[in-house]
Amino acid sequence: MASKKYLENGDSVYLVETLELYVPHVTKHLWKENNRLFMMADARLNSVSNEIDKSLDEIEEKKLLELGKTRSHYESLVVKLEKNISEIN
Repeated sequence: MASKKYLENGDSVYLVETLELYVPHVTKHLWKENNRLFMMADARLNSVSNEIDKSLDEIEEKKLLELGKTRSHYESLVVKLEKNISEIN
């Protein structure tokens, strides 16, 4: 509304007053997001992340057991691959 008034009559006083009120409002809003909301979300996501990590570890262990392989077997394959690729470059 303030911008519409400004565009209609060129009087910037009301626009400036409105922006002077809006900037502190947005500043408080962003502070609240950064210092409350995001912290709460981060704590919740960390908890979920730990659960996911545990589940993935269990699945990996089960699959490796089924294959008769170990994690170190696949890690050594990666090392060999990296070495072969570096020789190409």
